[in-house]
Amino acid sequence: MISELIGKKEKTKKKRSVFDLTINTNKSLNTRNGTVLDRLPEIKECLKELGHNLMKQNNVEKLLIDMNEEKKSPRILEYEASAQIESNTEGKGMLHMHIIYSITHETKIKFDLPLLKNVIYKYLEKCLTFSAAGEKREGKFYKPYVNIRGRHDDGFSMREYVKSRQGPNVENI
Repeated sequence: MISELIGKKEKTKKKRSVFDLTINTNKSLNTRNGTVLDRLPEIKECLKELGHNLMKQNNVEKLLIDMNEEKKSPRILEYEASAQIESNTEGKGMLHMHIIYSITHETKIKFDLPLLKNVIYKYLEKCLTFSAAGEKREGKFYKPYVNIRGRHDDGFSMREYVKSRQGPNVENI
């Protein structure tokens, strides 16, 4: 009996976490000088490419921290991610992207926000550098707003969220 107890490993309980990443370019589509609107296809393509890379499981694993082990790259059991870009010209008209991650894992995890921000800033620098109209000097990089927060896992489905946000100004990637 004792040998059975010693050799018996406890099963680790599976956990499911849902994270919502927001990347807001802080660039209004209602600008008067038209620079953002002129470059909108280029900026959207840049965001799409970033979104595809941020949704790859092997890239996400590098951005996660296993809080129980104080090490990176926790073991992911199941993974799903969805993204969309919103380019709404109503209200403030900010161009932004959302990525929803659903991750099933065994330990306590979180995203390494400083690393995530650094990756996003370096990636978007090429498409979010703007010069003032008529200036010949090199443009200024406008850092986007980046935040990731946990969502309650109460049956939340990105597909349902995406369906609720459909319209001419929403593009799934």
